[in-house]
Amino acid sequence: MGLTRLLETTGRLPRLQRGAISRQNEDEREEGRALAGLGAVALISGRGEEAIPQLTTTLSFAERAGDRWLAGMSLSLLGRAHQLHGRTEAALDCFGLAYTYAETSGRPSLLSRALYCIGDVHLSLGRHREARGMFRRALDLVTQSADQSADTAEQALLLARLGTAQEGIGDLDNALSLHHEALAAHELLDPLKEPQYNRLEMDIRCRLGQTYATAGRLGEAREQFRAALTVPGAEAHTFEYARAEAGLAACQPT
Repeated sequence: MGLTRLLETTGRLPRLQRGAISRQNEDEREEGRALAGLGAVALISGRGEEAIPQLTTTLSFAERAGDRWLAGMSLSLLGRAHQLHGRTEAALDCFGLAYTYAETSGRPSLLSRALYCIGDVHLSLGRHREARGMFRRALDLVTQSADQSADTAEQALLLARLGTAQEGIGDLDNALSLHHEALAAHELLDPLKEPQYNRLEMDIRCRLGQTYATAGRLGEAREQFRAALTVPGAEAHTFEYARAEAGLAACQPT
């Protein structure tokens, strides 16, 4: 699906005249990046439907400005918004286009993000081998990033998801090892500089706890779920908090 068709099928705003969304003499690229930032904040806050019109408008700016980085990043975020609301095919369309833009952007970090997003959809659908392949390719690319902090955070995230994919395949030993590698990478991050520090730790510990539970090691599973629940500000991350509570309840002795 091309970008124009995608805007027609996934946008939530009526077709607008340029003058209605961009003031005269302003740089559309900068305005688009600001809108993408607002969309990202809405998405992180769980307001995916609110993010969609902002990101759709950003794509229009990116297309006119010829900004392939902005287009690729916005498509990844737009795909996340659709994935959040269960629109899997729309999400995959966005991620596939994001990958296409990323290939020609010259930015390995953007390409790894697209691969991660595609892998995450496969993971949610139970396609563990497909997910594993995407996550491994993304990990290979992450090492090319010039931003060491972002590189470490992305490694932690990918290692944890790769561990979940390995669990789905049935390789529990390797899955546990990958989750522990993810925790080790997370410990290298500066909590004052990484905005998703606590949320990322909760995600990793929930995945590790689930793998321990699958392996029948319930005591260790409970330890990880409890650790996730005691992360500073844990209750603010409602999805991860609910996941940890459910995991802990499922691991209680009968």
